[in-house]
Amino acid sequence: MPRTRFAVVILSAMAFHCPTVLAAQKGGNGCANLLMRAGQLLASHQPASALGVFGSLPPECQDGAQAQLLLGDIDEALNDPIRAHVAYREAIRLSPRMVGPHRRLAASLLQMGETQEALEEFHRALALEPDDFESNADLGIYYLRTRDFQAAADSFRRSHIERSSDPALLFAAVEAFLRAQDRAQANVVAARLLSLAPTDVRVHFSLGLLMAQAGQYKAATENFLAIPQGQRDYAAWFNLGQAYAHLNDFESAQRSFFRAIDLDHSDADVYTAVGLNYVASHQTQKALPWLMRAHDMAPDRLEIALPLVSALVQTQYCQTALNLIDQAQKRNPSDERLDVLRGDALFKLGDLDKALANYQEAEIVEPRDPTPHVAASRVLEALNRPPEAQAELQRALRLDSKDPEANAEMGHQLINRANYNEAVSYLIAAQSALSNEAQINYDLARAYFAQGKLSEAESLLQALVRSDPDNSRYHFQLARVYKKAGKAEAAESEQNRCMELERESRAMMKLVPPTTYP
Repeated sequence: MPRTRFAVVILSAMAFHCPTVLAAQKGGNGCANLLMRAGQLLASHQPASALGVFGSLPPECQDGAQAQLLLGDIDEALNDPIRAHVAYREAIRLSPRMVGPHRRLAASLLQMGETQEALEEFHRALALEPDDFESNADLGIYYLRTRDFQAAADSFRRSHIERSSDPALLFAAVEAFLRAQDRAQANVVAARLLSLAPTDVRVHFSLGLLMAQAGQYKAATENFLAIPQGQRDYAAWFNLGQAYAHLNDFESAQRSFFRAIDLDHSDADVYTAVGLNYVASHQTQKALPWLMRAHDMAPDRLEIALPLVSALVQTQYCQTALNLIDQAQKRNPSDERLDVLRGDALFKLGDLDKALANYQEAEIVEPRDPTPHVAASRVLEALNRPPEAQAELQRALRLDSKDPEANAEMGHQLINRANYNEAVSYLIAAQSALSNEAQINYDLARAYFAQGKLSEAESLLQALVRSDPDNSRYHFQLARVYKKAGKAEAAESEQNRCMELERESRAMMKLVPPTTYP
């Protein structure tokens, strides 16, 4: 199995089907028997022998439409498409309303790159027989390869692909339906595929990858789990972990990643995945050794350096982060993400002017990216320059009105100005894309509390406490909600827990925050 992060394994190929010749148009039983024999040899992958039998036919047996269609198929199998085209066109001349020659000529033309003429022949075939399976299936494959997913789905739908017994075609149809956002039909075809190969490891693995790429992570895990544990290789365990991580089942994800490492500890990607999984589960400190290991294994890979630097900044190891940024920028001098991360590190170190300069540099390098504008807005807010901060956010939202970070920051700043009603709309927009982002849910809970929507605030804060039980501000805010709702006992319990966590925090607090990772 390939080592890939939700990269689809394309099993399908253009489907060409050889006919079985049952009768000749003229020449009697002798012609019919010889043509049938030639067709059987072709079907058993003996085209040279089939051509020999065909050549032994008397002329009157060779000039029918069925005979010319068979001759075209034989020439096609012998890699002589020009002669095949002559035979197909002759079959069309002899019997213009016969679907097979149009379909076979179209498929051959498509293989030769004569796309426009091929599509015309396909449409001639479908004009004669709109539900023709082979024409629709071949068109479905063509449109899938050219990434016209809606057309591919329409073609497979017209072919009634769910009746097929061809695993490659069924797999291609699942991909087409998923990419065309027709998940219901994709599931129907996937069920058909699995009914034909219920224990085929390759089918389950490929379907798992396909479902994961389409964002159907539950279906992806089901397919990976259908592979017996003893037959799961590194790729199966790794991709199972990725699917679990997308479902926010971080414990199951880590177990899967660790099983992958047991099978192969030489791939930096799995160490990166473990680190990112810890970050997503609010355990950034635990993520650092794993991300460091991945970076040591592949120091030139920017996609590993970026999350490592981000985790270092989050955990206050800002000088180490700056050192790594220096190394990465030597290899990637024009990547604005490094300027943003440098700004983040400088922001944490309190050097706001330099942080702002880095964000503004990133804005110049990549003017279409809203991220630097959001970051610059945070600095301007900290510098008590609210009009400029708001202007940066407006620029970010003009670039992408749905950008979750821009909406989240706008909501946060509006809450800090007690503009709760306007803040809610931005926070809800951010939450739809980042439903598990703690700061967004916390800000939204604060806004709901101010609006008197206590049950909504309580629900959000309870979820935050479950995900991060040692965060004192969650307990403090939840205590306020309980008190206002008249739940005195629950309020006191949350207040006591908040005070306990604050005492523990003060006891562990260092005089100087760390700047380098040991």
